[in-house]
Amino acid sequence: MRFLKFLPFLLLLASLPAMAQFGAYGEFSTTNLHAANEPQLYGPTLGGYYYKNFGHHLSLLSAGPDVRVSFLSGPGSGANAPMQSLTSILVGPRLVFKLPVTLLHLYAEGLIGDGDSQLGEGASRNSSNRFESQFLGGVDLTILPHVDWRIIELGDGELPASGGSAGLDTTTFSTGIVVRMP
Repeated sequence: MRFLKFLPFLLLLASLPAMAQFGAYGEFSTTNLHAANEPQLYGPTLGGYYYKNFGHHLSLLSAGPDVRVSFLSGPGSGANAPMQSLTSILVGPRLVFKLPVTLLHLYAEGLIGDGDSQLGEGASRNSSNRFESQFLGGVDLTILPHVDWRIIELGDGELPASGGSAGLDTTTFSTGIVVRMP
């Protein structure tokens, strides 16, 4: 009889995985800074997201937050030039559309956060920590239960001018692996 008191609570706990999901991902990213004499930057992006389906378990549309950190670097433009780098910590909403009858998931994100850059060389070397924004979209393909291949992720971002440093527009391409936890 005591068990019956907890039955509604146990049923709720059993249904939570069907209503929400957490995912962690690792990507290889490359970023073009669209600035003269700045190299292409490369490196890992790590992150996680949480989302809830709209409606029933097999819903086509889901939403939730995404948090990511990127560690990008590249060589300077001269022979003895220092390394260039951009470290970003971003957070924002994520919207996912699961295509019916396929294993594809399309998503879009709008992220804001902090970008720490070490760019330029010599007298024009600039270290700055400033606001960063990025809009991302991509396609994930389920390759195993709870494992997706992030086929491609495209990002368009901005590091506005601050403290005497010029603003930068960024274009990012990424690919990687996503592990979803039920």
